[in-house]
Amino acid sequence: MANFDNSFWNNFLSNALATIVGVLIGIPIALWINRIQQKYADYAEKQKSNIESSSRRRKILQLLRGELNENQILLNKTCDDIKNESFFTGFRFDSYRLRVELWSAFSDGGELEWIHDLDLLHSLALAYDTTRMVMFSGERYTSYFEMSLTGRETYGPAGAKEYHSHLLRESIEQDLVLAKNNVTNALQVIDEYLKS
Repeated sequence: MANFDNSFWNNFLSNALATIVGVLIGIPIALWINRIQQKYADYAEKQKSNIESSSRRRKILQLLRGELNENQILLNKTCDDIKNESFFTGFRFDSYRLRVELWSAFSDGGELEWIHDLDLLHSLALAYDTTRMVMFSGERYTSYFEMSLTGRETYGPAGAKEYHSHLLRESIEQDLVLAKNNVTNALQVIDEYLKS
């Protein structure tokens, strides 16, 4: 029985010592390995997130570029046509053909958060703001023109009709040039961004 007690304690102590050493050495090593694995997993997740963000940003910019390109074509044509004096006689500006739907949807839906370049956002905002100015001026002139055709306008003093017409024409011409320049600039900035 004494031999049993002695061998029991020897076995118990050696097993306990091995377990304690294993715990003291094994747990820190396991934690170290876990940290390394977590670091690689975080890095892979960050890379995946960056790729997704870049992909969304590129898709948004490509869609906006298409919309701005259509606007640029219409603005260029209108700027060329406006040089003809007969442009304003019988004028019904096709401002409804200018498009701002994607910009509105992306800004309202929070999709512009994917675009981190503030200069790019500024160029886009200017292009769309001046496009809206042209749309507004076109609607005002069309409304003015329709009122003058139906005789519903009231102008006050003599010459006021010509003065109002002249102001609206100047406003449209200035807005068109400004919008054309801002849209062209935004397209250039988008192209530079997409190349990089």
